[in-house]
Amino acid sequence: MHLTRRALLTACAGTLLLPAVATASPRKQIAFVLDDGRGGRFSHRPHALLPLTSAVRVVHLAAYGRAVAEGLISPGQRVPVHEWERYSTGPHSASLRHLGTKSTNGVVADDPHATVTLDDLAAVMTLFDDHAAADHLRALLGEPYLKAVAARLGWPDAPTPSFLAEWLQLTLGRPVDPAQYLTDPRLQLEAIGRSPTAPTSRRPLAHGTAADLHRLLRNLDPAAVRHLEGPQDSDVVVGELVDSMAGAITVAVRVRWADGRLGTGVALAQEWSGDLPALVRSALLDPAALRGFQVAVT
Repeated sequence: MHLTRRALLTACAGTLLLPAVATASPRKQIAFVLDDGRGGRFSHRPHALLPLTSAVRVVHLAAYGRAVAEGLISPGQRVPVHEWERYSTGPHSASLRHLGTKSTNGVVADDPHATVTLDDLAAVMTLFDDHAAADHLRALLGEPYLKAVAARLGWPDAPTPSFLAEWLQLTLGRPVDPAQYLTDPRLQLEAIGRSPTAPTSRRPLAHGTAADLHRLLRNLDPAAVRHLEGPQDSDVVVGELVDSMAGAITVAVRVRWADGRLGTGVALAQEWSGDLPALVRSALLDPAALRGFQVAVT
């Protein structure tokens, strides 16, 4: 799923979505943490361990934002395309088109020596769920740095997965060190050969709680927030990260008003039917919707 940017959303339509709360079955498979920034707060099973889907890449984004804030990296730092694409596990034509990088086959760039910026990679990682970009940032900053940043932002045991490692395990049926894969042509040929017959459905390997993800969402550095929210062109900006996998869905929403007030909401569901992102947005934007949401869940 993609990260969507919405400049302005009205709350009135959201109140019609409250009956959708009851469509998750069973009820214990959902968790919410909501804070509308004006005193309205609600949580339901905030510490329940549930699938995070690939929306866990928000941890990678948080580490990128903190590294920029600390001066460890520059958003304009150039990255040869081949260094990014070596982590790729499939076509990422949307990312290439977005960055204006020519790709005849839609799978890899025509010119592997063309360059993009680190900020470009952070953008496509969030916009298009580009796992190769996430893995490049993970390798650049190091897994210990990702874990340290997540802990400082309120998520001490945050998962920091290698998406390439997950793909290799799914494809080969055994754990494989991504570093070995990147330097072993025989292993690469084995993975490519088995890829067409590998299972097509992925199950979320990373798990976490709504409370942990919510704390991280509230404490993101500006360089990370920019890729969630986009430019402010109205009194309220709504940015969201939505991802689904094997029936599970993760929703993380930030609502920022011109006066600086911040509303944040996280929902994790192992099963869901209905527009869960719209439900979370409406609860943050409309106090009446938040109250109705609380009544419906409890």
